[in-house]
Amino acid sequence: MIEKAISYDFLICSDECYVDIYESSTEPPIGILECEDITLPKSKSVVFHSLSKRSNLAGLRSGFVSAGEEVIEKLGLYRTYHGVTLPIPSQIASEWAWKDRKHVEENRRNYDQKYKTAISCFESVHNIQRPQGGFYIWLKVPCNDEDFVKTLYEKESVLALPGSYLGKEEKGINPEKDM
Repeated sequence: MIEKAISYDFLICSDECYVDIYESSTEPPIGILECEDITLPKSKSVVFHSLSKRSNLAGLRSGFVSAGEEVIEKLGLYRTYHGVTLPIPSQIASEWAWKDRKHVEENRRNYDQKYKTAISCFESVHNIQRPQGGFYIWLKVPCNDEDFVKTLYEKESVLALPGSYLGKEEKGINPEKDM
């Protein structure tokens, strides 16, 4: 993809909002900025980060974009007409959250425990594994995923989204079907 971005002059946009959610005992995942060190020029990439996952602050609506100078200039112009500024108290809270790594490490340890608990609850009926990144655990359902979530809501009042809605079918296969 890097070669194509250079050859055909397009941007690679990387949503790295989950980059801080990984197993505590492992190395952090590689992001697009590491690719830039190898072969991808900054002018060909845009990286999105957010406090919503790393700090559990989704309601704060705070994040940032990292990109080359030309892209940042264009985003700045766009925001002049279409963006809103965070209120000062939100900016102060955001600054604290971006600077503090301790709460991110604690959050990661909390996820470690939550995964351990979830896996122990389901391992007898499902062959599940912890994801390498992010924080979703996919469970195979015993029937069509749309029928399953409809029944789940009707009988248990639990809202869920069929896994097939979150996957893309390629060559007749949707890896999230019936999840």
